[in-house]
This record gives sequence, C-alpha cells and structure tokens, in this order.
Amino acid sequence: MKKFLTVFFVMMLAMLLCACDERASNDETNSSEPVLTVASVSEDSPQFDSTLFEKTSLEYDNDLALVCADLCDKAEWDPPAGGKPEQPLQNAYDSYGIQDFEQHLFDSGTFGGGAFVIGHKQINDATILVITLRGTKTFAENIGDFFKGEPVDFYGNLIHHNVYDFYDDIPPAIEQYIKTKNIDTEGCVKYLISGHSLGGATAGVFAAMLNKDIENGVTKWGASLKKEDVYCYTFGAIKVLLFEKNIEDGYENIHNIFNYYDSFAENGISFYRSNEASSYYYKFGHTEIYQNELLHEEENENEFMPSKNHQMQNYLNALYAEAEERDFGNPEAIIQLACRKTEEAVQSEDAGSAPAETTASAPPDDFTIQGFWESVGSYGFGQAQPGATVAFDGTNCNFYSPFDTYQFYQEDGKWRLACKNVLWQDIQYFTVTVLDINHIEIVHDGSDQKTVLQRVSG
Repeated sequence: MKKFLTVFFVMMLAMLLCACDERASNDETNSSEPVLTVASVSEDSPQFDSTLFEKTSLEYDNDLALVCADLCDKAEWDPPAGGKPEQPLQNAYDSYGIQDFEQHLFDSGTFGGGAFVIGHKQINDATILVITLRGTKTFAENIGDFFKGEPVDFYGNLIHHNVYDFYDDIPPAIEQYIKTKNIDTEGCVKYLISGHSLGGATAGVFAAMLNKDIENGVTKWGASLKKEDVYCYTFGAIKVLLFEKNIEDGYENIHNIFNYYDSFAENGISFYRSNEASSYYYKFGHTEIYQNELLHEEENENEFMPSKNHQMQNYLNALYAEAEERDFGNPEAIIQLACRKTEEAVQSEDAGSAPAETTASAPPDDFTIQGFWESVGSYGFGQAQPGATVAFDGTNCNFYSPFDTYQFYQEDGKWRLACKNVLWQDIQYFTVTVLDINHIEIVHDGSDQKTVLQRVSG
C-alpha cells in the first residue's frame, strides 16, 4: 500500500508540474499576475553576423546573449506526436540565416529526456554551429528534475543523473550532423550553445565537455577549435553539480544568467522552491545574476500556479531592457553581472592588496550596501551561509527570507544594519565593518553570528 501511495504521489506531482509549466507558457489570459511585455526581440535583436563573434567567448556579450535568449524562448515548444517542433523556432533559425535546421527529441524512460535543435551558418571563413536546448516539458523530464537520480561521474565531478541522461545523447547527434552536413572541421569552426532550465543545465555540460576535449587535444569537433570559440549562454539552468559552488576555472566561456527571484530557486515564491531544482550555483562556468520584479501569485491561487519568474520570456525581457540601458555602471541597470568587476576592485587586484581581517576604519559617507554580495568567510547565519549570495535591493534583503526588509544607516561613526524578519516580524541589529569598498563584515548584536561578504555587483 505504501509503495502504491508513493507511486501515486509521484504521478500526481509530475502531472501538476507539467500542468503548471504548460499553463505558465500558454494560458496568459487566465492569469491576473503582472506580465512583462516588450516588443518582439526578433525584430530588434542584433544581426546574426561576424560582429557577434568578434569578442572572445570568455567575455560576456549582451548582444549574443539576446540572440540566444530569443532562440531559447522560441524553443519552448510542446512536443506533439512524432516530436515535431512548432514553427517559431525554425522561423527564428531561418530569420538569422541559420541553415539545415534539425531537431532531436530524446526519451530516457520514466526519469529523463530532452530535446534540442541544431543548425549552422557560414560567416566569412567560419562555420558557426548553433545548438539550442529546450527546457523541461514532458512528464518524464519533470520527474527527472524533481528526483534527479543517482549521481554520474563527469570528468571527475559528480553531476545529476537526469542532466547527464540528456547530455549523453547530444555528442553522437552532433557528430552525425557534422558528417551528414559536410561541416569542414579542418577549417574554422565555432559553437553557439544555449538552453533554458533543464536545457540550460545540459547546454553547460555539453560546453564543458567541449572544453575538456579541447584541453585533451581531441580534434573531431574542430581541428583548430579553441575554448575561445565555444560560446555558451544558459538561462535559469537547474542544478548540475552536487555541491553548492560553480566550477569557474577552465569554464569561463559558460555564462549562466539567473533571475534572483527564479521560482524554482531558494528565493522563489511557488511550490517549486521547496525542491530548489534550480540555483545560482551548482554549475560549470560563472553566474550573472539579475534582479527582476518579483511576480506574486494572486491571493486566491494555490502554489501550483504558473511560475513566471522562471519563464524564458522573463529572462528575454530582462536582456532586452539591458540592451536599451547599455549602462553597466548604473546600479539600477536590470542585469547585475557577476563577471563585471568594479573599477575599484580591478585597481585593488592590480595593487596586489587584500581586505584586512576586521580593521574598522571611518566609514565613507557615500558607501552603499545595495547590490549582490557573496558570503566568502568560513561562517555565516540564516541564508548568508558560506558561498551563498545575499542581495540588498534598497528595500528587501534575504538574510532569513527573500522578503526581509532592512535599513542601512550610520550611528556614532559606525555603519549599522537593522533587518526586519518577515517570518517572525522581529528586528535584528548588526554592526557593519567596511573592510574596503567591496568587502564588509557583518556581526549580529548580542550573539556570535557573523559573515564576511564580498561584493559581486551593485
């Protein structure tokens, strides 16, 4: 009986998850939640030409990210019988001049699967292979996202089974495509890889594999292929690795773009956050976090309703807004990029200086705590644990929950922080020591709770 109830629960859960995703994508008219709307990015996004690939892949490029987001948004098809994609994605490939559109749909049984498309375009002397991976859609993919399966070894790192199952089908399909389309791997070849959610996680793993093969001298993907020729952009990628850190060294060309309020992550607002299927971390590459408006469910809706903060359209809109802003030094800019360092941080690194341990100096009057910070010490409290990200947006912070409010002020020549915990409605007080412009130590009044934070962006 217990086994039956477990199986029944799993089936009901998966059906609810599938229903949520479908409603989130297709039933906008029945939801009164705010929906961000922008002009069609296909009309206004950058031209798919050589300018997109003039920069090394190790540098973030918003124009390239915008093209990838446009493709990923149109990849959110519902696979009908026969696995044929809906027309928008093929139309998008065609509009960018990407040829020989080819779609693959994999079914790994009860606990996995995935879908991706591939095409290529000749730009000057380079062949660009464009690979777009679709997010979770099917019953089995939802089950895989939730339970993940037994870990699998991937070049000495353990990754979740459901992501590996999807990834494992991709290299042979790409090899076959290269062969049947007569791609000249002896010439100049570049890869543009992108995906959302499960597709984003798998895109990162495939790009990591290419990096490793390049490092190991494997030439079948391109005789002169370098890591700088592999461009990878992911959006709301679910967890890949089994530990709460990104592996950045060797994977600087993998750019993971993440909404701070993504519904599938720890700061989300829906049922999905209890599983924390997604996260800023647990990935190859580095994460560029942005803080979009938190989209609340209506009061009468239960927690199995649309998870708009995870939708690809939300990511696309944020990138489009960034393309209009073009001011990365503005703390109000939509995208907060983890890989962009402040001028002060670069000068500090050039000088070889490091923050002092706990040296309290007179706080600069123009110091601001607003932005994203990483807990970099060996101790922490609440959600500010080592390796975690803490955000101060001018009103809310996430010391204990995403909805805590705070006040940052000076008192008797010291910086003070008052944080109201929304869960218990009490106020906690802290002393903030400014170690330098990008490092602070926060100590709780009357206890041994403390954390050292390093500015990520803001």
